[in-house]
Amino acid sequence: MVEKTIFAMALLGMVVTAGTMNVQANNKPVVVKNMKQEYNWRKSVDGTWTGKYNGQEYMYKMKNGRLQQQYNNGEWSDVKDNIWYDSNGQRYRYDDKTVNSSIDGTNWMSVNGSIWQGNNGYWYKIDKDGTVWWHNSSIK
Repeated sequence: MVEKTIFAMALLGMVVTAGTMNVQANNKPVVVKNMKQEYNWRKSVDGTWTGKYNGQEYMYKMKNGRLQQQYNNGEWSDVKDNIWYDSNGQRYRYDDKTVNSSIDGTNWMSVNGSIWQGNNGYWYKIDKDGTVWWHNSSIK
């Protein structure tokens, strides 16, 4: 599941106008022809997104370059190491103006386009200025 999510995120971050693109999925080549996918990204009014940790849903937001979380409409608090989780347990971290992901919390890699999927099924991204954007289109 994590491999499919990372693969989908990689495709989402690419803009290919015409021609053929060869990619690998589960060690099998996949050919995508004449792919052009555009999304109507919307600026998040409150800069929040959903996440899940230890079975509990949280709201997250960036404030002055720091990640904050809110549980059950409570107070916002800083999150250690700027790390949040999606519903599959995938870790994400925002640092140096980019989103990184890790399966084990030790090895981190940059997420193409700084894009991830929230628990609500919406796709989110954080731009280089720390602004949160979203869209609810499915990946095709």
